Amino acid sequence: MEKIFTLTVMMFSFSGILLLGLEIPEELGEAYRFEYRVIIIQNPLIWISYPAFIDLPNVDALNAAVEKFVEEMWEKWKEELAYAQKNLVKYHQQVDYYLTFEINWLSEDLVSIVFQDSAYTGGAHGQPSIKVFNYNLKRKRIIHLKDLFKEEVDYKRQINEKVKKWLEYALTIEEFETIKDDDQFSINRLGIEIILQVYEYTPYAYGSPRILICYDELQGFNDWFLNVIKKGRWY
Repeated sequence: MEKIFTLTVMMFSFSGILLLGLEIPEELGEAYRFEYRVIIIQNPLIWISYPAFIDLPNVDALNAAVEKFVEEMWEKWKEELAYAQKNLVKYHQQVDYYLTFEINWLSEDLVSIVFQDSAYTGGAHGQPSIKVFNYNLKRKRIIHLKDLFKEEVDYKRQINEKVKKWLEYALTIEEFETIKDDDQFSINRLGIEIILQVYEYTPYAYGSPRILICYDELQGFNDWFLNVIKKGRWY
């Protein structure tokens, strides 16, 4: 694999100040500027992209954690892709792998990045999946769902009710009982998004269902996370 290029993306900052032709009126509140580069690794068979941040607290630890996260997603598939490519050539087919990202929350306290990948090793279609990188910048560690709530709070019960209600209106192939400790979730300006995997509870046509639960629908957040929400430093 070869690193082809990096792309720098700039976010916009400071109310009332002209930046790159965009002015943010003071009435809309204070805004913040964040910068990151997009690292792209690609050849005719693969496309891998992920962010490398420039100016955030503990940025070196953050970037190292992001790169490790992406590497683990790639490691899951690289040997199988290489093996499959040897066998697909004779059928005039080739493997395919992509990994892309979207940033759902970006502040001086918290980063939430949704990574989506898909590997084609033969058959009718690729095998997609979603993994979310939720990171506490101040403590320099990955955040799990339980870390957002006070210890005594039964957060799973609250979330289970919302997921079950959503699945009532979907075609399902597996009965849902409860969320698991390693289930994927993202954090955005509206609430917490519970992400189900392809074929986990619904047919392939549903993709990876993303179930948004607004903050006011959940109780028992810990003080740290409530403060993060209150600051609301998203883009």
